[in-house]
Amino acid sequence: MFATIPVKDLKQAMDFYGNVLGLHIVDENPNGIWYQSGQTRIAVYESKYAGTNKATAAIFEVLDPDAIVETLASKGVKFEKYDMPGVKREGVIHMMGNFRAAWFTDPSGNIIAIGTHL
Repeated sequence: MFATIPVKDLKQAMDFYGNVLGLHIVDENPNGIWYQSGQTRIAVYESKYAGTNKATAAIFEVLDPDAIVETLASKGVKFEKYDMPGVKREGVIHMMGNFRAAWFTDPSGNIIAIGTHL
């Protein structure tokens, strides 16, 4: 399975997903761009509906969310702080049982998370 993420501006998305998040392009065609992330791929394509989903579009599973937050914050990524029942928070890291995660949005407004299971 792979994620598909609609974006408003493909050129702006290429900068964000490639330069800010550090993903590598594995295919590019007139309909969009495919990035590799671990063992899966992400398809990014232009759509007039980009950013309209008010829920998490994709979660990147990472080993050290704190380090990734620090790296992305240094590149200008702004993280969200959610108040949810039963969820504890340390800064922008949310703890839900054995899962630790942080959320941010891409330039199109898609909600993206990084997280790890302990």
